[in-house]
Amino acid sequence: MTYQYFQKYPLATFTLDDYQSMQIMPDLSTRSKFLANVVTNASNYDEYDIVSGETPEITADKFYGDSGLHWIILQSNGILDPRFGWPLDQFFLKQFTKEKYGNITSTHHYEDSTGNITTNANIEITLSDTIDTLNLSNGSVLTNVTGSGVGVITDINITGNSTFKLRVPQGGFNNGDTIALASNTSITSNITGTDNITNGTAITNLIHEDRENDAKRKIKIIKSDFVPSIISQFENLMKT
Repeated sequence: MTYQYFQKYPLATFTLDDYQSMQIMPDLSTRSKFLANVVTNASNYDEYDIVSGETPEITADKFYGDSGLHWIILQSNGILDPRFGWPLDQFFLKQFTKEKYGNITSTHHYEDSTGNITTNANIEITLSDTIDTLNLSNGSVLTNVTGSGVGVITDINITGNSTFKLRVPQGGFNNGDTIALASNTSITSNITGTDNITNGTAITNLIHEDRENDAKRKIKIIKSDFVPSIISQFENLMKT
């Protein structure tokens, strides 16, 4: 499929990174832009969700009755290289994920219930006064963040106007970060204590890449009425 797709482009000579070697490759700079006007008009195309395991050839045959017109499917959706722009099936997705990260089950990031990325970490808590209970309330906003990742929160339920600092041993906070799913801790003197804040659900490398893969499934299918004109224009363009 990939070889046939690149056959649609003329060849050109490129200088490689060592500035000494030359390589003859398909010239992707000739990518046709004449499809742009077609896909900007919603009445000229239909939206379609690619089925798992479906190739551009299968999609082209399904809509145009000709698997060789897969290049129309790819170009109208801005896919220069179908190896990376087209969704992978589960076997190759797992293989890709393992090669990218080393394994598929390690945590890629954490998310709260709304899908926002969060951070799981042990934090050090330093208080300015002696208190009975420190309430790390959900939704508290980190402000006055320094380069070392120290944040000061003042909008919490502490007697008086006490403040406390949170520091993540690895990484850091950003201004506007919020606390999610926090737990209470009791500190009875002006010391540095340690608490664990579990900020959301662990998302594995495979789950993350599967989402990225699924995001590629929705494509635009140019209506078949436009196909003869597209073929003619593309062939003329490739001759220039």
